[in-house]
Amino acid sequence: GDLSLAVHDGLRIPSLVAMYFLVFFVVDATAFCVGFVRGLREQAANWPEATLDLFEAQTGIPRAHLDNWVDLQFIALRTRSVTHLIYYPFIVISLLLLSRSAVFDRWTMPVSTIVLSVGGAVVALGCALALRLAAEASRRHALDLVKDALMRANAKAPAAPGEATPRQLELLQSRIESLRMGAFAPFWQQPLDKAVLLPFATLGGSTLLDYLALANI
Repeated sequence: GDLSLAVHDGLRIPSLVAMYFLVFFVVDATAFCVGFVRGLREQAANWPEATLDLFEAQTGIPRAHLDNWVDLQFIALRTRSVTHLIYYPFIVISLLLLSRSAVFDRWTMPVSTIVLSVGGAVVALGCALALRLAAEASRRHALDLVKDALMRANAKAPAAPGEATPRQLELLQSRIESLRMGAFAPFWQQPLDKAVLLPFATLGGSTLLDYLALANI
């Protein structure tokens, strides 16, 4: 009826405003995280002695080579929290699509709403990509330092007490290369893939319900 149509049209703008508030909340969190990751890479971190003692006991590698490994562990844990924010804009977009399904009524989706929804999704995807690029830049920086240390260790005589052996540096290099947590995880293991599939699953599911309704099932 007229009341439903008025509510339908009246809620379209507020729902888009709320969606973009959420999108830019994710953008803000991502921008801060990217800046932090970049700063951690460009400025030497001053980790507490207790932290270095813990990682030295875990790895057996002298602490002189552990700063970047601790940095990467911290980045992985921090970005794991931020990458999960990518779900929220896509959940809202999915609900927006579901609410306009013909299962409920003969709703229409204006072109402007579609364009704005796609734009929000693209911005969210850009955030995930920026975070991944920043994390990978830190990984490459750490690998370069380990490789330089490995070359120096191979050029020297047997390592002195307190110095890392070539074998230890090789193992550290291997662990850095195999780090798969947070933004370091492959794209197919990140929340991004699942988030992107949500609107498509919603659209496919609502379309299926439309056909079932037409067939009186």
